[in-house]
Amino acid sequence: MLGVAIVVPASLLASAAQPTHEPPVAAFVNVNVVSMEHEGVTPGQTVIVRDGRVAAIGPAGATFVSKDATLIDGTGRYLMPGLADMHIHLDEFVHARPDFGDAPLFLAYGITTVLNLRGGPEHLALRERIQKGGLLAPNLYTSGEFINEPRVRTPDEVEREVLGQARAGYDVVKYHQIVDTRTGEYLTTEWLSRPAYERMVSVARRAGIPLIGHAPVNLGLSALLEAHQPLAHVGELVPLYFLPQWRMRRYLLLVAVPLSFLLLSCIGWLVGPLVRRIRRRTATGRPAIPSRMLSVTLFFAGTAIVAAGLCVLLILDGSVGGLLLASGLGVAMAILAARMAIVAVDIWRRRTVYIAMRIHLSLVTVAALMLVWGMAHWLPILWRSSDAGITRVARRARQAGILVETTLILYDTTLASPDERLRLLQESAFNSMLRSVRERWQVLAGVDLLPGWQGVVFRNYGRFTRRLTHCLHDAGVPLILATDTPGNPFVIPGASAHRELKILVEIGLTPFEALQTATVVPARFLGKEDEFGTVSVGKRADLLLVETNPLVDLGCLKRPLGVMIRGQWLPAERLQRMLTALAQER
Repeated sequence: MLGVAIVVPASLLASAAQPTHEPPVAAFVNVNVVSMEHEGVTPGQTVIVRDGRVAAIGPAGATFVSKDATLIDGTGRYLMPGLADMHIHLDEFVHARPDFGDAPLFLAYGITTVLNLRGGPEHLALRERIQKGGLLAPNLYTSGEFINEPRVRTPDEVEREVLGQARAGYDVVKYHQIVDTRTGEYLTTEWLSRPAYERMVSVARRAGIPLIGHAPVNLGLSALLEAHQPLAHVGELVPLYFLPQWRMRRYLLLVAVPLSFLLLSCIGWLVGPLVRRIRRRTATGRPAIPSRMLSVTLFFAGTAIVAAGLCVLLILDGSVGGLLLASGLGVAMAILAARMAIVAVDIWRRRTVYIAMRIHLSLVTVAALMLVWGMAHWLPILWRSSDAGITRVARRARQAGILVETTLILYDTTLASPDERLRLLQESAFNSMLRSVRERWQVLAGVDLLPGWQGVVFRNYGRFTRRLTHCLHDAGVPLILATDTPGNPFVIPGASAHRELKILVEIGLTPFEALQTATVVPARFLGKEDEFGTVSVGKRADLLLVETNPLVDLGCLKRPLGVMIRGQWLPAERLQRMLTALAQER
C-alpha cells in the first residue's frame, strides 16, 4: 500500500523513526510544495522544520540547512499539508479501539488531524497526551457529550451544558439525538424547543466554541439557516427539508387515512352490486349507487394506486419527467376525489337515502376533501427534490454562511450491494481493523442494511446526496471532509477519507477543491488557521510527502512516501509496520 521515501543520510533514517531520538531539525530538500494557500505547485523548495513547526520555506539553492538536520530528499516529489477527517468516533459504543488504538490507521493514510464528535473526559486526557508527545496519533480535537433532550430541555439547562463543556476545554459542541448506549436506540423524541435551540446557538457563539450537529428537524430549514448552524452530515438536509420528517407525518396521515377509507369505499361500491347480482337479490328500498359514482370510483381507485406507487418510487429522484408524471397523477387523484365528494353530496341530498348511507356519504365527502387538501401540501414537497429546488436551498445555505460536512461515503456503503461491500472489505486497511469489528462487518456484508420498503424508498438516497453536495459546492457553501468512521459499517479509518475525496471529485470538484475540504476549511471551522491547513511558516509540521502531484492524481495520497506529524518523520516503512502490528492484534 505504502511507497518508500528516499531519506539522506540513511543513518539518520533509523533515528528519525524513533520518537525519543527525533532530531530538533528536519529539512525536505528540493521538494515541490503544494501549500494549499493557492492552487498550484512551487517547485524546487527546501522546507525547514524545527521544534514541530515549519521554520522556513525557500528555494533549494538559497535556503540554509543546519548540519544537524535530518535531510529528506524531495527531488521530483510533492509536499503538502496533512489531511483532516472532521467526523470520527473514538468511543466504545462504535467499537473503536480504546486509547485511540486506531491512530496508526489514520496516520498511515496521511490523516494528521481528526475531530472526535462524541467525547468525554477521557478524550480530553487523550488530547493532552498527544500534545505532550506521550501518544503517537493525529492531532485530536473533540466535542463533549451530545446536547439534546432528554439530557437538557429548557433554555437555562442548555446554557449550563454549553458553558460547562466550554469550561471543561472541549473544542466543539455537538447537537445530536441522545442515544441509549445499551440498545443503540434514540432517546430523543421531541428535540429542543425553538427557545432552547436558539439559546444553545447563541451561548456557543458567545463562548467562542464552534457548534455542529444534526439538523433541528422539528423546527425546519429556516431555523437552521437563521442560527447559521454547521451540519455534521449533508444528508441531514433531507429529513429537515426535502422529506421533512416532522411535517411528513402529518401530511402522510392527511393522505393515507382518507385514501385508505376511499379505496375501501370504492371496493365496497364496486363489489356490492356484483355480490347482489350473484345472489339474485334486489335492493328494494335501498337505491343503487348511480353509475356515475361507480365510474368515478373506478377511475379514482386506479389513479390512486398508480399515483401512490409512483410517488414512492420517485422520492428523491428529482427527474423532471418523473416529477411531472407524479404531479399529474396526483392532481388527477385530487380532481377525482373532489368529484367523488360532489357526487356523494348529490346522493346524500336525496330523500330516499337511508341513514346509514347518509353517514357513509358524509364520511366519503370529508375524506375526499382531506385528500385534496393533503395533496395540495404534498406535491410542492415532491418538487423540492428538483434541480431548481435543490439550487434554491443551496443558495439560501450560502447566504446563511453555514458549513456542511460531507460524509457521502455513508450513503454509498449503506446502499451498496453485497458484492460492492465485499470489495470494500478487500482494502488492505480492513485487516488492521479491530478483530471484533472485522467479524461483525463480514456478517453484515451480505445483509441488506435497508430491507423491504426502506430499500425501495431510499434507493436514490446516495445519488440525491451527491446532487445536493454538488449544488451546495456550486453555490459556494464551504464543504468539510468527514466520514463518521468507524461508526458505520465498511467505513474504515483513514482509507475512508480517500474514498470521500474520490467521491467529491466524481461529483464535480477539482482535486484542489476536494483537498480544501480536508485542509483549509477544517482549520477555518475550528478557528485554528494559525495551526494547520497549509504548508506555511509557523504552522504545525503536519505534512505528507507523495510521489506525484496530488492536484492531478489524488490516488497518490493513499500511498504516502512518508508522513510528518508535529515534526516527527514517519517514513513509509514504519507506517507499514504500524499497520502490520495492528493486523496481528487479537
